[in-house]
Amino acid sequence: MGFAAVLILTGCAEQPVTTPPLEAMGEAAGDGPAAAYFEYGEPAWWRALGVTIGSGEQPASGTEPGRRRLPATGSDSGEPARAGVELPQVTGVAPYAADRMIAIGVPPNLAFRFDGGFEAKAVRAKLEGLGAKPRRIGDHDGLSFAPGTDVDLAKLPVPVTGVHNQFNQIVVTDSTVATAPVPEPITAVLGGERSLADRPEHAPVADCLGDVAAATITAPQNPGTVALYGVGLRRPANLDEQPVNVICALPIPSANPRRQEDVHHSAHSGRHFARRQDVRRADPGDHTWRGPIRRPHRAAGRGDVIGGGRWHAMAIHLR
Repeated sequence: MGFAAVLILTGCAEQPVTTPPLEAMGEAAGDGPAAAYFEYGEPAWWRALGVTIGSGEQPASGTEPGRRRLPATGSDSGEPARAGVELPQVTGVAPYAADRMIAIGVPPNLAFRFDGGFEAKAVRAKLEGLGAKPRRIGDHDGLSFAPGTDVDLAKLPVPVTGVHNQFNQIVVTDSTVATAPVPEPITAVLGGERSLADRPEHAPVADCLGDVAAATITAPQNPGTVALYGVGLRRPANLDEQPVNVICALPIPSANPRRQEDVHHSAHSGRHFARRQDVRRADPGDHTWRGPIRRPHRAAGRGDVIGGGRWHAMAIHLR
């Protein structure tokens, strides 16, 4: 069973402390799909901790503690991460062999980025063998299976279970692989004039999460008193340590003062708080390692920061 700390950000923030997630945010464009959704994972750190890697660079079942941490290893970076056995064999791209993973945006304006060491020439050869054609994508030399999101389900360009149009556009170097259904998100995940870390609302949320091993930062689906949510998984000292999720909520400055008081009161008292009164009280079983990022994030995306059960809540003020 996992625990979580719910943090509420208010006031003005000092310069955020640099952490791996914040560094990753500094490499994605801030004026694009990443502003709506940003996800970070660190496979290399989990490998060093002892999460085993099997054939095709897919995390093996390993021990029970290792199996329970596999969802966090890929940080839910879509089907490319979950297709870890087939994808390296077909494309040469091994997500779980990457040092870190980044996912931005929502369909169809989403992109995946894997940083680490890749044999770019071999990857390009495999992709071209599948039918990919050279294409200039922004300032990058890339490959393309289709001009847009179109995909023939009867003849998928990348014959990997669960991968449909996520590899329609690809940029490959010896250190980075970026994929997307359409070109624009690829250029965004590879950088821009203003980074996501430069956005005044995103940097404080990343600072609030701290040095986590996996993170999601997203705007709620239904606007309310919260402008932005961050969900992170704190780094365990070992595979047997109790998992701890942390949720940070950035209130909208003009939100109803009465509601803000309710939020702070609930946080200080350790009880659940939410944007609306009909929030469901979470069952403690929702917060196990089987979904360390996914389940808390879904609740945050709905505008329901959930507590109760074994969750711990507190409020902080940034000066």
